[in-house]
Amino acid sequence: MQKIESLKPSTIFKTIGLVLVAFLLISLIFQLMRSVFFGPVGYQETAYNNYGYGGEAGMPMVEMMDHKLSIRNSVDVDGGSMMNSAEESFDVTEYFASIESRDITKTCLEISSLKEKAYIVFENSNEYDNGCSYSFKAKKENADEVLVIINSFDPKDLSQNTFMIKQLVDDFTSEEDILEKKKASIEATLNDAVNAYNEIASLATKAQDAESLAKIIDSKISIIERLSQEKININEKLERLKRAKAEQLERLNYVYFRVQIFENKYFDIDIIKDSWKASIKNFVREMNDVLQDITINLIALFFRGIQAIIYFFIIVVIVKYGWYFTKKLWNK
Repeated sequence: MQKIESLKPSTIFKTIGLVLVAFLLISLIFQLMRSVFFGPVGYQETAYNNYGYGGEAGMPMVEMMDHKLSIRNSVDVDGGSMMNSAEESFDVTEYFASIESRDITKTCLEISSLKEKAYIVFENSNEYDNGCSYSFKAKKENADEVLVIINSFDPKDLSQNTFMIKQLVDDFTSEEDILEKKKASIEATLNDAVNAYNEIASLATKAQDAESLAKIIDSKISIIERLSQEKININEKLERLKRAKAEQLERLNYVYFRVQIFENKYFDIDIIKDSWKASIKNFVREMNDVLQDITINLIALFFRGIQAIIYFFIIVVIVKYGWYFTKKLWNK
């Protein structure tokens, strides 16, 4: 306590000043060292940021379903329960085939020629440089024949997917019944309203009450228009519903096929060309990096070294004279 009390205000201010000067010197030294070794913020850039080089030539890949059922190794899966004949009649089956070919032109043409068969309906076809894909449906009784044709190409993958549309058809039927009942109710209400208004209009005519007759006519027209519009809306919904139900029921008569064919050659000149192009681009990039390192980057490193030496001498001078003035100030 006596030592603290014996401190003079000038000594305290000197100490605080020295601490601040030391803090500023340390900050300055840190900034200088950071500039020397790491360079200015945002300075480094990659010469090839926007070049977008790619070292590998791409080729189409075929992605198939995880759960696959090969025609050569089929397994019956019923989920542990037996379906009755009514449920089985609502089954829809789809096949997904992936075929590798050395001659995609010939293979695609053979698959495409299936559209000439009367029992096959093509829904979609895509042909491109490295393959083709087709979606079509065949009559149920001819599905085995189509499977034999597809299997003759020795498909890499052949998957089967079977699902039921019974619940969907039942929903359509239930909604259709509701709309039919609603339509019948509107028609009955409309007929009753017309008959009632006719009777009231007849009484008003006999009573020669023109004002009441005009109100009756306006009310009759309004309710007839409203009920008629509701009837039209229900008819439109019924039409769409029946069309959707018919489309689903039509699916029961067909088996659906999705076939994708892709090229897999031992010697593909296009892939070789792309590989050479990618290698040449990579070579040019690496050579450019080397030339930059032995020229521009080397010169930059030389000047960085000079910068570091200058900063070093500046720091030595600052420390030397800083220490000198600090001792001189402290002695005062």
